[in-house]
Amino acid sequence: MESREWERIVDHLLSLVPLFYRKFMLPGEFSSQRHMPPSHTQVLLLLHEHGTLAVSEIGKRLAISRPNMTPLLNKLIQEELIERHYSEKDRRVILIYLTTEGKSLVNQYQQFILDKLKENFQTLSESDRDQLIHSLQTIQNLILKTNM
Repeated sequence: MESREWERIVDHLLSLVPLFYRKFMLPGEFSSQRHMPPSHTQVLLLLHEHGTLAVSEIGKRLAISRPNMTPLLNKLIQEELIERHYSEKDRRVILIYLTTEGKSLVNQYQQFILDKLKENFQTLSESDRDQLIHSLQTIQNLILKTNM
C-alpha cells in the first residue's frame, strides 16, 4: 500500500473517534445535568468497563496526574459512587470500584446516550441508516482482521 493511502486511513480513523465522541457521547451534557464534571463521568465509565482498577491505572488511562486523582476520587467517594480499598496482594496499591449507586448512574448515562443516538439518527433517511449500518459493520470487520 502506498504511503498516501496509509495517511488517508490514519487521518480518517483519527478523526472518526473524536467526532463520534463529540457528537454522541456528550459526557459534558450528561455531567452538567448531574452537576458533575466530565472527568467524574469518565472515571465511572472506565470502572464500569474494566471493573476494579488501581488509582494509578485510572490516572494513566485518563491522563490524569496522581495529585489530581485524589480530590476527584474523594468527591466520587463522598457521593457514594465509588469505593476505595487496599489491595490484599500489595497494601501500597489502592483499588477503586463502582458502588451500586455508581453502577446505577452509569446505566442512566448509557440510556442517555442511547436516547441521543436515536434522536440524532432519526434525522437520517432509511437509506442513509442502512448505509451507516453497512459501513459500521465493514469497519468493525476490517478492524477485527488486523493483528491488534
